[in-house]
Amino acid sequence: VGEHFIACGDCRENEIWAKLLQAAGVKKINGIFTSPPYAEQRRTQYGGVPMIEYVEWWEAVQANVRAHLATDGSFFVNIKPHCEDGERTLYVFDLVLAMKRVWNWQFIDELCWTAQGSPGGWPNRFKNGFEPIYRLLLHLSLPFVNKAISFP
Repeated sequence: VGEHFIACGDCRENEIWAKLLQAAGVKKINGIFTSPPYAEQRRTQYGGVPMIEYVEWWEAVQANVRAHLATDGSFFVNIKPHCEDGERTLYVFDLVLAMKRVWNWQFIDELCWTAQGSPGGWPNRFKNGFEPIYRLLLHLSLPFVNKAISFP
């Protein structure tokens, strides 16, 4: 996509990373964005990861990202807890905590990807109007320019 590269595949597999790095002609990546499969959701597409095993399953994802992310790079994870039996599940929060407490990532931001929120077909809750995107770093020394940029 222009000067950017996108790889579709299982980011837990080293072959996917090798192809991406080769296509881009780089050794490290500055920005990685993933929207991983939700636990026990979309079984026909992904096979479904049980919630109780999700953090363990994710270990290979974060290990490959860690191995291929540039020192000044950012890792963005777009995932929202789904509902089960009328309430939100907690495995996404377990994942974010493991990223910080187990694998020592720097938890920098929780961004909101907004969508139109509206009443859903549920008796006890609204449809969410956002999906969280978690931004993680390997090091806190990432240079950051906090100013508005105008485009022609």
